[in-house]
Amino acid sequence: MEDWLTMALRFVHYALLLILFGGMAFRLVGLRQVDTVEISRLLIGIAALAAPVVTVLLMLIGIAVMMGQAVVALDWATVEAMLFTTDMGWAFLARFGFLIVALGVVWISKPLSGVAVMCYAFALATLPWSGHAAASEGGWGFFHRLNDALHLLAAGFWIGAILWFLLLAVQAHRAPQQANPDLLLKGMHRFAPIGVVLVSIVAITGIINAELIFGLNITMSVTEQPYGQILLLKLALVLLMLCSAACHARYAKRWTRSMVGETDILKAVRISLAAEFGLAILVIASVALLGMMMPTE
Repeated sequence: MEDWLTMALRFVHYALLLILFGGMAFRLVGLRQVDTVEISRLLIGIAALAAPVVTVLLMLIGIAVMMGQAVVALDWATVEAMLFTTDMGWAFLARFGFLIVALGVVWISKPLSGVAVMCYAFALATLPWSGHAAASEGGWGFFHRLNDALHLLAAGFWIGAILWFLLLAVQAHRAPQQANPDLLLKGMHRFAPIGVVLVSIVAITGIINAELIFGLNITMSVTEQPYGQILLLKLALVLLMLCSAACHARYAKRWTRSMVGETDILKAVRISLAAEFGLAILVIASVALLGMMMPTE
């Protein structure tokens, strides 16, 4: 039961940080010439509030597991020692600080602010200091953490782009008088080269992570283990995401009002984007599970 609770919290944690960073970042830098949907400030505020709460819960559970105690049995001296004498603790304090600043910006200032984006980027980048990368030491350990951080940031921006295009496609379907399908599809076409760069970064950093975690030379033996099987599932989901991306990229590239009915192409794009975002959620779930496992030689 505790393992499932931890995995659920890890999933929510990763999902919140990836979507908050990616969604805000892409909205600010990737949608300047595209009509945007109105996102409830309350919805963003709730997500921003949930992020530090989940972070604290995960930290307490992590300390309890390491101490072999129940969360309710932890004393402040133990928590304080873990927070101020370990890399994991310092990473948590930094992450919590960034999330609190971002929360203040979202609630007090503008919900889509460059300051909030930077805070969520730094918060996301602290995650490798308490994951598999944290097991590496010295210079390689620092490189592993930076590589993993870049992996997460690129993935977050990719997921944020998917989410915004999906919201725009849904808006174009529900309120065509308020949306401009032509701008949406042309915006998707312009994003395609950026998407290729993001996917390349995710792929390269992912391969480097695999080498640093278990070594590519023992890939076959790792795939026979539960860790390797979940990793293969994650890779399959990412490949399906790329197939979905290729579908709506093709539609966007070939878009002309004279060749294809507006309703038909928007429906196809909407379905493709929904499939890609759904697959992204499953990828995040697999990452949450992988973080609780470790491959063996």
